[in-house]
Amino acid sequence: MLKALETFIAFLMVGCGLSAPPARPFPTPVPSPTHSIASDPNGLETPSRYYPLREGASYVYRHSENGLVLGTLTIAFHEVSQVDGRITARADRSLDVLSGPQPVRSDRVILSNESIDFAYYLDNGDVYNRFSLPLKAGRKWTFPAPDGVHNLTVQEIVEAQAPLRNFKDCVHIYEKAENNLVLSECDYWLAPDVGLVRFRYRQTIQGEKAPYVEVVDELSSFS
Repeated sequence: MLKALETFIAFLMVGCGLSAPPARPFPTPVPSPTHSIASDPNGLETPSRYYPLREGASYVYRHSENGLVLGTLTIAFHEVSQVDGRITARADRSLDVLSGPQPVRSDRVILSNESIDFAYYLDNGDVYNRFSLPLKAGRKWTFPAPDGVHNLTVQEIVEAQAPLRNFKDCVHIYEKAENNLVLSECDYWLAPDVGLVRFRYRQTIQGEKAPYVEVVDELSSFS
């Protein structure tokens, strides 16, 4: 069980990909700061609307694997700064599960008027995932990440359930990557002025009907 658990944790840290590149940050919600990223003249959503950043914000998620609650995932933002209209922050991720606390991993989140980017670690600038703006229902894009091609779609605007409470008007983003061996899928639910409130990851062997791993993280508290 512990060996399987460690494997599932590795999948979570990688996110929606086809192999095991350097550990990925888990997109994290935080209360909104004051900053100067411009509002869209057409009234479309800006990155801070669904991914606000604040120095020292800490978010705790209930962490489940294959339907079993195993612990918590905590993410804290530090070193929030703005340069030339781009906001960057360090995201410290810590996972505390049945096998014990895992090492803290730190990555980088970058907000601009064009996208929300997630980069490997602090000193490696490789962007492994991108939420292209605006986050409007029906929008689709493809992102060639270091670990393969990511296909993303903004599915709908819905209500999302989480242990903390239900969140209305959430953007639901679906991400898919596959090869001849496995299909990897991620779902993200982003609440306005809060951030990510629910995350689901599944990996399925090609030809099988059900995923052999499913990870769900749901917001339980933030400060």
